[in-house]
Amino acid sequence: MQRKTIENFRYVLQDEWLRYFKYGAAIFVALFLFLFLKETFANIDQQIRSNSTEIFYSGAQIPLSSPKEEQLNATLVVPKINVSAPIIFVNSVNPDDFNEPLKRGVTHFPSSLPGEKGAAIILGHSAPFGWMGGKYEKVFSEVNQLAVGDEVRVEFQGNTYVYLVSGATIVDGGGDIPQNILAVDHPRILLITCWPPGIVNKRIIVQADIV
Repeated sequence: MQRKTIENFRYVLQDEWLRYFKYGAAIFVALFLFLFLKETFANIDQQIRSNSTEIFYSGAQIPLSSPKEEQLNATLVVPKINVSAPIIFVNSVNPDDFNEPLKRGVTHFPSSLPGEKGAAIILGHSAPFGWMGGKYEKVFSEVNQLAVGDEVRVEFQGNTYVYLVSGATIVDGGGDIPQNILAVDHPRILLITCWPPGIVNKRIIVQADIV
């Protein structure tokens, strides 16, 4: 009887140990994943915040001015991907000057204004699925879903300009915007972001031409 009791007690202890081991292993795995994902997303966050505006626009002979932002009332609307964002006009070609404005919307890189002849360059953030950052840190995450003929609208200084998507191009990060996309004799808008989302070595450029 005593031996049976001891054996039962041993089995109970074994079950308890196994249960605690499983709990401990689960906690360890959860902690590891938390720290790993925290570090991963921290790196992605740094990339998203610091590198996404590093494009080179060979046609930009724009002197730096102060203040760096122009107070112009403008909104970008892309119905297909549920985008409605204020456009902040930045009078600078320094990537660092875009970091703060990109938290508040999309930004206009010094280029043609909406409705004017030439290409209006609009920069926005993209971020991977599940990203828990700010409202506009993934505003352009779905621009790859835009197809030829999809509508892009810009509300600017009391006017509404309607553009239709005419194509998309992938370029190296830090490379020039191709001249066949940039140099046009009619109003065009370019939506530019890092691609794929969260990766900074490529850019996607979606072009849309005025109706």
